[in-house]
This record gives sequence, structure tokens and C-alpha cells, in this order.
Amino acid sequence: MNRAMVPMPEAELRRKVALLGPPPVLSTEDTETFEVFFFEFAKCFKVRDMLMLMLVWEYTANSWFIRRYARHSALAVDGWFETTRKNSQLAAKSERRRLEIELERKIQYHRTFGNVAAEVSALQEQITMKVEEIAKLEVPQQATERDHNDALQRRVDFVSWLDERISNATRRRKEGYDLIEQYSAGLGRTIQETADAILDAEFRQIDEATGDHRVEGASNESKVEGEREPEATIAPSITPVAGEKANDVEPQIRSESAE
Repeated sequence: MNRAMVPMPEAELRRKVALLGPPPVLSTEDTETFEVFFFEFAKCFKVRDMLMLMLVWEYTANSWFIRRYARHSALAVDGWFETTRKNSQLAAKSERRRLEIELERKIQYHRTFGNVAAEVSALQEQITMKVEEIAKLEVPQQATERDHNDALQRRVDFVSWLDERISNATRRRKEGYDLIEQYSAGLGRTIQETADAILDAEFRQIDEATGDHRVEGASNESKVEGEREPEATIAPSITPVAGEKANDVEPQIRSESAE
């Protein structure tokens, strides 16, 4: 195999990938996981040079973006439930504080005029109910599917925006894959053509060294220079040669019979 077809060693791969700068990883994400993604893809595509390394880096980045957007789409729905629950807690606490202030005001008024006892009792009952509501909201709760359905409706715009980002990253990744495949195919063809040219040149050198000069298109049965074709024996013709008499045979027969 040609040396150019051998994948880049991992040590050299790590040295060259450092030239591309830090990976596109957020502070809440794991850099080591991104590196695992990249080196696994590098093995799959058999990275051989810097150009292919950059293509695989972009392929890994788009795969990472798809993973990020999909994760945040789920967080947007699941997080809405937690946000709603916390907002309900804050609203209940604020309402409780308002009722407590109103109760203090009513108590002071009752002490002065003595005709708001029923209102004071009603406020105390409302405050008790709010305290119980706040206690329930402060207990961790598991979201139901109905909760997530409601959250999805409220966050549908953001989820749709993330879906567009996923589609764009998927398209870019597909284009990057096609570029890697085209480059790999072109590299292989170029290397094969180069290898063929080298082999042809070596054969020509061998032929020149041995003195075996072959003419392209000549027959394999051509003779070595210096050897001669043996001459063929020519049989006498039985046809009378022009100028000879056709009846020369008859006088000869008569002469032989007379003797």
C-alpha cells in the first residue's frame, strides 16, 4: 500500500488538531466527549492529511450541534414545568404576604372600632389556606405528560426554531460527508495513477538496462536481431517454362525406343 493511503498516526493527529483551536463546546458541555466524537469519526474516515482532518472536524462540529439542539429542545419542554411550578410558589408567597398585611390592618381596625371580627376571621382562614398551598408547591413533583403537553404548546416557537437549527446542521453535515467521500475517492484515484506511472517508469528502466528494446504494438514472436530465417527449398515447377517446346518429350521417347 502506498504511504499516502495510510491513516495519520494518533500522535500526529492530536498535534495537528490543536491547530484548529478549542472545540465548539459550551461551559455546560463536556470537552472530552467532543474529543471522543472527533477521534472516532477520524478512525471511520481514515484521516490521512490536514484537509481531510478539517473536513472531519466540521463534520464532528455539526454532529455536536445537532446533539445540542435536540437536548435543548427537550430541556425547553421539561424546564417549562419547573419554571411554572416556581412561579406558582412565588405567586402563592406573594399572595400570602398580601393577606398577612391585610390581616394586620384589619386587626388594628378591629381594636379601634370593634366591628370587623368576621373579616379578621376570614383573612386568617385565607392565610392558612395559602400556607398549605405554598407547602405543597415546595415539595418536589414529577411532571406528568399533561404538564409536558402544556409546556410544549407554550414553547412551540422555540422548539420550532431549534428544529430549523437541527435541519441546517444536518444539511451541513451531509454536505461535509459528501466532500469527504469525494476527496477520499479523488485521493485514491490520484495515488493509483501515480503508482501506475512509477511502475511504468521502473519497467522502462529495467528494459533499458537489459537492452530489451520493444516496439509498442510489435508481435511477441519477433526474432532477436542477428538470427536469420532459414531459406525454404524451392521445388521444380512442372509447368513448361515459356520458350521451351511443348513436344520436346516425344522425340526423346522415340530416340530411347530406337536404341
